[in-house]
Amino acid sequence: MDGTIAATQEVLDLPFVREMDDGDVYLWHPKPTGDRAADIATGEYFARLTMLCAKEFDLPLLLASVLRDMTLAGKFTGVEAGFIAAVASTAQVGALN
Repeated sequence: MDGTIAATQEVLDLPFVREMDDGDVYLWHPKPTGDRAADIATGEYFARLTMLCAKEFDLPLLLASVLRDMTLAGKFTGVEAGFIAAVASTAQVGALN
């Protein structure tokens, strides 16, 4: 992680975040199952967790940092699809209110 956000315990506790033995923190390190429907549901759940964590612990850059690491990971499985769909849906609902 490049210091965009602090690796607080709340962030480290997110199920898709991995802290490596050398201290590096990857904000996007999910484990897809290969079952597309299940992976999409998992991605949606991860998005909700991310947005709740960002709000509850005042981490406004968390979502952007996760999306950055997702992009750097270079994979697009059902987990990523579900995550992005949930974030987009939340943004759309927010824009309509």
